[in-house]
Amino acid sequence: MNCECCDNKFVGLKVRNAPSIFVIENTKKFKKDDIIAVQTERGKEACQVLMSCSDKISSIGEESDFLKKIYDVLDENEMIEYHSHLAMEDEALEVFREKVIKHELPMKVIEVYYMLDKTRIMFYYYAENKVDFRKLVRDLASVYKTRIEMRQVGIRDEAKIRGGLGPCGRVTCCKRFLYDFESISMKMAKDQEIMLNPSKISGICGRLMCCLKYEQDFYSGIKAKLLPVGATVVIEENKGKVTNNNAMKNTFTVKFENNEFREFTSDYLKDNIDKFTISYEDVDTGGDVD
Repeated sequence: MNCECCDNKFVGLKVRNAPSIFVIENTKKFKKDDIIAVQTERGKEACQVLMSCSDKISSIGEESDFLKKIYDVLDENEMIEYHSHLAMEDEALEVFREKVIKHELPMKVIEVYYMLDKTRIMFYYYAENKVDFRKLVRDLASVYKTRIEMRQVGIRDEAKIRGGLGPCGRVTCCKRFLYDFESISMKMAKDQEIMLNPSKISGICGRLMCCLKYEQDFYSGIKAKLLPVGATVVIEENKGKVTNNNAMKNTFTVKFENNEFREFTSDYLKDNIDKFTISYEDVDTGGDVD
């Protein structure tokens, strides 16, 4: 979220495991990577300041379901306590894992998160089905003497929290900068003419890669101007069928009945549309399956 257009007028607040980035007007002159205290629906938390080019101010206070109040940058003592919490989370994660094994629960340990004021500790886990963790909570409460909250996450949330390397060799987008999961469909891969091999189009979470969304508008915009594969055309009394379209070249290919292949651009189609007779009966519209 940092680029040349960022003039520090607006900043984003990244609250850990929050549903989104919260954009505010930078009246308190926060700097990039400052750690500040905020009040959320979960309690008092620490969050990181990011530069933002967006001017879409987020709801705060009574208007917000999540972010209630913004305090100030953590002072030296608060920063020491904040870093001590991070260390304690690593220790608590091991305790969490040991307790899950002890109670033989079918759940995967993901993360432990301390509130800034230590009024609550959240234990994140993944499970395919509902888990009865009442004994586990009592066991954890006896160790930490504070409110224990169990949070079940989905398979995509696990990848977002834990991170890892994607098929591209870089840290997963959901860990680095994606904060909202958008619907990704197999149709996107088809539109972009990507080989429909699960190992090639799936992320470490096992679901379709989020990056399929990045160029979808480009491909769908170009292909809307081209004839779809399967369409029957008659041009200059020659009948043929569209066998391929290429968004990068902005062309579609027609195989005529005499086995001749000809490539046309969308501009040619637009300028000579009166010469084409087009039928879409054999076009496979496909499905937009998530």
